[in-house]
Amino acid sequence: MTTCNRAKRASDEPDFRKQNKLVRDKIPAIIKTEGRTPKIKQLKGRALTSALYNKLTEEHANLLAATDTTSRLEELADMVEVILALASSYGTSDEELMNLVRTKREKRGGFSAGQFYAGDE
Repeated sequence: MTTCNRAKRASDEPDFRKQNKLVRDKIPAIIKTEGRTPKIKQLKGRALTSALYNKLTEEHANLLAATDTTSRLEELADMVEVILALASSYGTSDEELMNLVRTKREKRGGFSAGQFYAGDE
């Protein structure tokens, strides 16, 4: 489990020095504005899918570690971005994935009611 984002909560400037991780598309340009030269490897196929799964795990850990609503919502947004990228890696657009979400919600409901199934009586 990673806690790299915990330290940056009190700062306006994210720390992009952690290496060997998938980053958002604009992060290399942001690093360049800091006068640094990022080493970037373009991932595709199974390597990208694997990195996305790792990123989803990282973002989930960050969500669990978040201590306020704003931070939690930011981490949820990060998780959604990773999920959309995973869907794209499977050949599905954002719109197609969201249509699937809506279809499943219509047929089986969502999770907002908080109903926990504990078996049959």
